[in-house]
Amino acid sequence: NPSDKPQAYYLDLAKDFEIPTGDVAQFSLKAVYGSNKTVPVEYKNATVITLQPLETLVFEAVPVN
Repeated sequence: NPSDKPQAYYLDLAKDFEIPTGDVAQFSLKAVYGSNKTVPVEYKNATVITLQPLETLVFEAVPVN
């Protein structure tokens, strides 16, 4: 978040990873850099996360079968 104010980010991994419609898009999210309590550990559906001013996050998304 390059802003000096908190911002919302719509996290939609199915869209971001271009997963075909109808395919299962469940992931386990592991923080690589930073932490944020609004990011789910187990991702099943698109969600809104809140980024604090100048906050940077890096996550590893591992598919869950």
